[in-house]
Amino acid sequence: MDINNSKRSHKITSIASHVPDLVVYSTIKQLPYAENFQGVLLFADVSGFTNLTEKFSQSCKKGYGADELTRTLNSYIGDIVSHILDAGGDILNYAGDAILALWAVELKRLSDVISLAVKCSLVIQDKCGVRRTGVGCQLRVKIGISAGKLSKVIVGDDVSQYFVVIGRAVDEVRLAEGLAVASSIILSPNAWELCNRDDLLVDKIENERAVRVRYLKRDPKFPVEEYKASMGADLQYEDPTEGCVRNACRLLPNPELESCLRKYVIETVLQKIDANQPLEYLSEMRPATIVFVNLQFQGRESDTELCSAIQLAALGIARQVTKRHGRVNKVFMFDKGCTYLCLFGLPGDKREDESAQALQAAYGVYQLCLQKLGCLRTVSVGVTTGPVFCGVVGHPVRHEYTVIGRKVNLAARLMMYYPGVVTCDQETCHYSKLPQMYFSRLPEKPMKGVEHPGPVYQFVARRDQMNVGKAAISVLREEGYPLLGRSPEMEVYSSTVSSYLEARSAGHMDYTNIVIFEGAAGYGKSRLLAEIAYRATKEGMRVVSLELSKVDLKESCYTLRLLLARLLGMQDCKSYAARERAILDHITEPHMRHNLCLLNSILLVKFPVSRAVSDMDHKEKHRETANYFIKLLCQFAEQQPCVFVLDEAHYVDCASWSLLLQLQLQAHVLLFMSMLPSSQALPSSQAQPSSQALPSSQALPSSQALPSSQALPSSQAQPSSQALPSSQALPSSQALPSSQAQPSSQARHSSPLASLVSLPRSRCLRLAPLQPFIITQMACQMLGVDMIPSQVEVFLVERSHGVPFYCEELLRSLYQSQMIGLRRREDTQDDPCPLLFPSVGTLRSQTSSVWGHAHTTPGGHAHTTPGGHAHTTPGGHAHTTPGGHAHTTHGGHAHTTPGVAESISRIEKTFGHDSVVMKKPSRIRKMTCLDKPQKKPQYVCCVREDAKFHEFPIPLTLKGIALAHLDHLRPTEQMVVKCAAIIGHTFTTHILRSIMPEGSEATLGASLALLFQSGTLECGSQPRQRGQAGEAGRWGALSCFCEHNNQDVNTEGARMPFGGGVWCCQVMRFCTVLVKDTACELWLREQRKDLHARCARYLQQQPHSCPSCRHAHFIYGHGAVVGVAGAQDEPSPPQQGAAGPTGLLHNLQGLDGIRGNQVQPLIPDSTEKQFLARLDSMLDEGSSRVERMRRCSTGERMRGCSCEQVVQCVLEPIIRHWAGVGDVSRTFYYLLETAAASIYLHDNLRALSYLNEAKAILDNLRCGLPAFETAEPSVRVKICSFEKACVFRLSGEVLYSTGQIREAEEMFVRALKHLNRRLPRNRLAAVLKLTLERLKSRCYASTTFRTPGKKKLARLREQMSCLSYLWQICCMRSSANHTLHASLAIAMERNSACLSSQEYKVLFSTIDYFLFCRLRGCEGECSRLERLLCGACLQLPGGPEGLFIMSHLVHTLCIVKMCSGDLAGSIQYGYRAQRISMLTCHPREDREVTSQSGEDRDVTSQSAVDVGVISQSGVDMRVTAILHTPLLFLQRYKECVQLMQVLEDVGSRSGVSSATGWFYSSCFHTLLYAGFSFRSFERCCRFVEESQSDPNLLLDHSLMCDLYSALALWYTRLCDWERARFFYTRVCAIVPQTPASIQSTSGGAMFLESSVLLFRKALMENNKHILLIYHTTQKHFTEFHLKFSRVQMFTPRVLHLKAYLYLLAGHEALAQLLLSRGLQLSQEQGNRLEQAWVTHSQAEWFGTSPTSPSTWRSSTLSMPSWEEAQTMTLEQLSSSHYSFQGLPSRTRPVPRLPPRPEDAILLKASQARPEASELSTSQTKL
Repeated sequence: MDINNSKRSHKITSIASHVPDLVVYSTIKQLPYAENFQGVLLFADVSGFTNLTEKFSQSCKKGYGADELTRTLNSYIGDIVSHILDAGGDILNYAGDAILALWAVELKRLSDVISLAVKCSLVIQDKCGVRRTGVGCQLRVKIGISAGKLSKVIVGDDVSQYFVVIGRAVDEVRLAEGLAVASSIILSPNAWELCNRDDLLVDKIENERAVRVRYLKRDPKFPVEEYKASMGADLQYEDPTEGCVRNACRLLPNPELESCLRKYVIETVLQKIDANQPLEYLSEMRPATIVFVNLQFQGRESDTELCSAIQLAALGIARQVTKRHGRVNKVFMFDKGCTYLCLFGLPGDKREDESAQALQAAYGVYQLCLQKLGCLRTVSVGVTTGPVFCGVVGHPVRHEYTVIGRKVNLAARLMMYYPGVVTCDQETCHYSKLPQMYFSRLPEKPMKGVEHPGPVYQFVARRDQMNVGKAAISVLREEGYPLLGRSPEMEVYSSTVSSYLEARSAGHMDYTNIVIFEGAAGYGKSRLLAEIAYRATKEGMRVVSLELSKVDLKESCYTLRLLLARLLGMQDCKSYAARERAILDHITEPHMRHNLCLLNSILLVKFPVSRAVSDMDHKEKHRETANYFIKLLCQFAEQQPCVFVLDEAHYVDCASWSLLLQLQLQAHVLLFMSMLPSSQALPSSQAQPSSQALPSSQALPSSQALPSSQALPSSQAQPSSQALPSSQALPSSQALPSSQAQPSSQARHSSPLASLVSLPRSRCLRLAPLQPFIITQMACQMLGVDMIPSQVEVFLVERSHGVPFYCEELLRSLYQSQMIGLRRREDTQDDPCPLLFPSVGTLRSQTSSVWGHAHTTPGGHAHTTPGGHAHTTPGGHAHTTPGGHAHTTHGGHAHTTPGVAESISRIEKTFGHDSVVMKKPSRIRKMTCLDKPQKKPQYVCCVREDAKFHEFPIPLTLKGIALAHLDHLRPTEQMVVKCAAIIGHTFTTHILRSIMPEGSEATLGASLALLFQSGTLECGSQPRQRGQAGEAGRWGALSCFCEHNNQDVNTEGARMPFGGGVWCCQVMRFCTVLVKDTACELWLREQRKDLHARCARYLQQQPHSCPSCRHAHFIYGHGAVVGVAGAQDEPSPPQQGAAGPTGLLHNLQGLDGIRGNQVQPLIPDSTEKQFLARLDSMLDEGSSRVERMRRCSTGERMRGCSCEQVVQCVLEPIIRHWAGVGDVSRTFYYLLETAAASIYLHDNLRALSYLNEAKAILDNLRCGLPAFETAEPSVRVKICSFEKACVFRLSGEVLYSTGQIREAEEMFVRALKHLNRRLPRNRLAAVLKLTLERLKSRCYASTTFRTPGKKKLARLREQMSCLSYLWQICCMRSSANHTLHASLAIAMERNSACLSSQEYKVLFSTIDYFLFCRLRGCEGECSRLERLLCGACLQLPGGPEGLFIMSHLVHTLCIVKMCSGDLAGSIQYGYRAQRISMLTCHPREDREVTSQSGEDRDVTSQSAVDVGVISQSGVDMRVTAILHTPLLFLQRYKECVQLMQVLEDVGSRSGVSSATGWFYSSCFHTLLYAGFSFRSFERCCRFVEESQSDPNLLLDHSLMCDLYSALALWYTRLCDWERARFFYTRVCAIVPQTPASIQSTSGGAMFLESSVLLFRKALMENNKHILLIYHTTQKHFTEFHLKFSRVQMFTPRVLHLKAYLYLLAGHEALAQLLLSRGLQLSQEQGNRLEQAWVTHSQAEWFGTSPTSPSTWRSSTLSMPSWEEAQTMTLEQLSSSHYSFQGLPSRTRPVPRLPPRPEDAILLKASQARPEASELSTSQTKL
């Protein structure tokens, strides 16, 4: 039954529905008011509500819990109340999950009314006794009835009034209910005495006077309708309607009565009634703090005395509660006492510190009642914090605002079971952030109806004897759990400490001594300071770390007291004598001891007052005290380097601020502190005036605080933004209306943060959100796993927005709601290491024994202690602790956890529903206990099958933070925020104006200015950047970076967003996305739907494409195929004969599969130089054009690609809006468009998110369910096959780019199935299909096709894209079936290109076929195609179109040259590919190119063969990643390093982790083969460590194989077998998963080298498994040949390694033959690096005078850096090369190790025919 279903025409009826008839029809003369009467009470207690609330609070569906819970509660309670109202009863109140009803009658009619109440109870039990709910909970009711004399007491004041019914009958009805069980009815003793016993059949209750009712013998004769009509007969009503059960719902307007009734209704409800909003708006699951206050009277009081006591208590409680932003919800008699229910955190009253406010209010109430009420026996208070249901519960005509939940029950039980004290639960203690001295833990007691209540604490407020040594910061740095993602901040720490120590030694003060970390709550400031304290302690400095709280502001010099106490070692001193002894131990100088009495009031000691101090006047004593403090602190700083760490420094009191700022001018100390942004600083009411700088006896005069240039203003806080006079507003040209004036820049700088930033030796850093891969690492660290599923990763990255605390709470909620779980790891893979490393113990995975131990590396960056543990370097790179655990990596990054959970039960204990981590002190929150590092994590994270992450609600803890922020705003600003939240995270001023309510235009600018200063919104035109925070870069700054803002630019490049009464900022965004998400949920469903519709219609008219890219859709022909109404029309494809390249291919001859006579081949005497000259000409022309455009753009930034802005500002928001409207077709359409755009921009994570949503829609529709929550269930929607194909094709692209080749193949096959182009699975069918496709190709060669329609063309392009990827994947997998399918796929692609009748598509597919022929070894066809394609490209017209075609061909030629071993050719084409990339400067090069007249471009991927991923900076990363290899082989080291620097620059600027990965891979190659160090091995190893939790890197199997192989080879060369085993095991696991691409070849070659060296180790150790190891090594060579047989670039290397293998096996002749062939092939390819290495091996193995052996360790010691290598010759560099050494003579004879048959045959043939050795090495099998 919906509360809002009844239509009321007058406000008084809405108010009266919250008040019982007992109050509505009362006439009150004065307060307190008491009236006696006779009556019958019915108390119905519903069981199951608490469990029901818990179930719905854990709902995994967004927006589901509160709505469904409200309907369930009101349906059940409404039915019960209907029966009571039908019987004439009056609902007095709803006490949580109980109902108290009253029949007020004369004494003579009590018996009849008791029978009536019994009949009503029997009906309730019959109709509502047991009810099942949809979540598995069962609701049941038990009823107690009493009767007798009652008293109505009304207390309060002129603002708020409360009623309570007292009397013996009230006590009896609760006792009767306590005797009842579910579905039973109990009559109290007095009711049993007064009833007509002949009408009832009852059962006696043993040892009780009460009775249990069985049934009613005859109906009561009480006239119900007459009784109801007599109530309020003197009031005026509307005409009765059918079904009206209460007269008060028909009241006519009565201002006087309405004014009286309003006093009984809570303000939260009145605001909604006055706004004429439905009350269901208030129903929500909400984090709140519950306070129950119980007053137990002595029992001898008269009614008058009791009434006066209740009145006095009500006034005092209301005063204490309301001043701390709470509300008194109910007053009722309970257990012979009066109970008050108070609520904190209701809508409009939410505060961040509500738990602390509630505790202080509770203690104030406790003290007040004890002092003012002499008739009390005890005062008991229970306080709890947590999620509860807050809402209006009951019947449409009689309901109340109440709270229900486990925390409500717990607060009531704490009040009952711990009498006489103020108690609280663990959550309240934790979230209050009050000092531990405020709490005392109480013994646990069993409490009725409460399971696992957790620790219970007594709140004692501040004790008389203060503890001067408060504990240090609560968040401690744990061993093995390093800081994540704060490398820039830790680099600042390292540089600051280094300059501090140097300046301290030199005796000057020219260094930064104050570092401030500014960040919003949850950004990890405490963790950062804990890391700083940890490192500073490890480095031998004296660290004093403190965490402050809001209550510390109230005590002057509190922060200074804590610093001194900890410096003097007084934190554990409990007495005066102990503190005095500690002071005397540290202060030994006589002149300092002389004035120790100045510390008496500060440190709570009792030193004798010296004569000099006693003679000082008040002012002089103040000055001397301040100077003494400074001298004392300076003395400690001289003795030892001191670091002060202050967490929550915005809570430092004014006096301490003054002295700390003086200290930084005079003493050598470092001060690291964290602060909230200035916009979130303390309200003005919290600031302390400077006159309270010191205790009253020792206050410093303001003139002594600081020099004028550095003095703090009298108030620390910013003036209130809502009550500023116009004189404090912006300058006259930028003034706001006086009622909404803004603080001036001077006022903004009045905060402590602004004052500190202005100091010359301070530095302020604004903490930025963490990168997505860091969020993933954090999740892995918390769960204790290696990786998390991709859907969990996407969810955390999207919802946390880089905020660590958000990530933590989201992960906690996922685990508690069982969306994710942990299961044991099942290791099925054989470990090859026991045979190779029989004497090496098992390593702990990812611990310091692998990553953290220092060793000798090039560059000399590692240092080792005598114990073998690395220390922190000056660069801030800590490695291992004495305990052997890894802590920080480069700049604070870390890998996953070092160990494994002991058990799942420990996880439940840590993150169960009842467990909250205490903050003082606490461990870093994590879901597993990892105290004992194991071999590797034994658990993996898994996702529930039916998990729908897009429907997961905001955790209540996070919602509470956002609600607190919103409740600080005025209603006008709240409306702006709510409207902006509907639009999205980033929005424009224009769209905001279009959806704002009418009449709000005049105040919009002023509201936006206030929201900027409150830290709610900021300018969205500049991306967020971490680093130094100036005024323009901090939250709360009125700064705009929009280009079209004509305001003056300040020194930091920012403008004022508000000027001349006009709002100038055009693009804005939310500072905290959590606020946006929460504000969006505050709208009612219909209101939200309407706003979404308006936003969607607005965005539908906006451009959906980038002006510079000129494509209408990111999926070609999408709009035409789907026919989405309102979608922008796409331009038609170019017609035959149009301008541009049309007609270019009409005369090609001899090219199979392309129409005959289309392209003239190169003339016989032409050379490759012609093609290169033409290409260079086009590149020069393009460069000139770009330069001209740049010159023409003087004064205005040249327009580039704006696809990213289109995605953020149009496509992403429009998805949300159409989904909010419930339009499934449009939602699905834009999901695909945005996913394609994200792939286009290389944001695979974002693309995966949208594709998952699209798949969820398909799954729901397939199951007959609504597509998503807001979709209309009655509207049937069908997704066309084209869009289904797009889903799978785009998914395949994402999987392909992340290295998941098998999964990608499945996606492309499914996409083709939806496009009616199935690939046969049967081999025979595939052969027949291939034959058919080839016949079609011959037929198409002589056929001229008409241009197909838009729909058909779109389907053909999707087919070509899928087939292009499929033949590439099949080529990577070398089986016969895959070879057949690759031939079929490329044939189908070429035929689809012909059917498209687009010349460029034909040319693109021919280039694909050219590469296919090279990969399959068709040398003749490949050469012919190369000449024909070069000839075709020579005829291409100039301009960007020809450049794009050239780009694809040049990229392909680069790959082909590498595969064929033409190193010089691959380099020249690779360089040109880079030049083209720089010119195009778009995210993808393989797009469709059309004429310059603006035709639609195809941005979908077409060529998947080694696709060049071009970053937005214009760098083809895949080409660049592999191009360094031929440069390395040719020993063109300078060019190689330049190319590596390009990769490094792309990785650092664009954040593309794969670019950084390939950069470090190339660094490993220079270390291992070139003989110099471009980046130290330590740094490279650190990157591999950090990559362990980056899923984008881990899924790139080619890259990870390369990195792991390099590390395995490095340690194998060093004979460091422990680490070699670790990485070799990883390589063995990943090699089978690597694709057969050119990027994987180098990793495979290094793996072969490691295997050969390990075979040598086995021979040296006389391993008993030597034969098995030998065959395994040969097997690795065979697998390498099968996978990479067409990549000839590494053939000399492999021949060299195989020769070494046979040399070790005793086959010297075969080794010499293979070595000779390797040398010959190196010479043919120009591979100077391998040629020198092979020559050295020949001399080493077969020379008459072998060179002296040198170890790899000695080579690393002397290996030069790149700077040194530039001055050396190649011969000098070669001295650092590794040499393959034979077996020493002392090794016992090698057992017979036969060569492979094909190698033996090759040797015999060579010996029989010596000329065979001169065969072309290109025919040599590996």
